[in-house]
Amino acid sequence: MGYIEWNYLQAKRQADRLEEQADMLDRLASNQMEESLQRLTGSWKGENARRYICKGNRAKKEINKLSKELKRTASVIRSSAERMHRAEIRAKALACTLKR
Repeated sequence: MGYIEWNYLQAKRQADRLEEQADMLDRLASNQMEESLQRLTGSWKGENARRYICKGNRAKKEINKLSKELKRTASVIRSSAERMHRAEIRAKALACTLKR
């Protein structure tokens, strides 16, 4: 495997890792945080409970926002890696034809 292929595969792996982290954050916000906030709503009443739950909902939205940004970043890495890979392959092919 050449240097070009190795760099391309490394970029794709990094994008995959980012997407995995984004999925983990999605699950955290959608499942664990949501369940906790629902339990709190049912068992804790009053002004402090309302404030705490509002903060929890804001945190959940921020986590979802971060997850979307990570997924977008992973997508940009993939598309950039793909473009660079194609350009490097074309440059290598052109260089080979010029040597002849």
